[in-house]
Amino acid sequence: MKKTRLTTIALAALALGLVAWVILWLVTEDSQPKKLPAAKDDRLCPECKNPVPPGLLQTGGECPYCEAKGKSVRVGKGSQETSVWRGPGIPIALGITLALLLVVHAFFLVRQRVAASKIEEDVYIVYCRKCSRRLRYRESQGGQIAKCPICRAVVLFPKIDSTPRPRWPARLLGKLLRR
Repeated sequence: MKKTRLTTIALAALALGLVAWVILWLVTEDSQPKKLPAAKDDRLCPECKNPVPPGLLQTGGECPYCEAKGKSVRVGKGSQETSVWRGPGIPIALGITLALLLVVHAFFLVRQRVAASKIEEDVYIVYCRKCSRRLRYRESQGGQIAKCPICRAVVLFPKIDSTPRPRWPARLLGKLLRR
């Protein structure tokens, strides 16, 4: 499958984005260290083990007990935030970009093949009677009148017989047998 210039550029940009994401994913750390508690209780502050007020559990925020001691500990909803680079957003965006790139590539490939499959007309030649300029015309222009671009003489393009003529050995054989 032949790649278009647009596809090559887009694939290079996609690969560059993927490499940049992998590097950033490896370099950045999670905002919370990976701890595997035996039994995690969301109702207790992970730092001071005091109960978190119910309103704070649903909205998220800082533990009031730890805040009084001068510490900043997030509790409740949103306390397990991860880095933007480690979340699912970037791989999903790269996947969507790849899918769009494949659709665009398929569109241009189909368009190119349709254009190539169009039947090209034969080109014929007639000479101008006034200046002897060689004029080219297509089969569909047969029987039409045109002007010579040099001398402006009127030229009639002869109609082309669409029945296939036999090739020269068959014509020669046909002439010999008719005699």
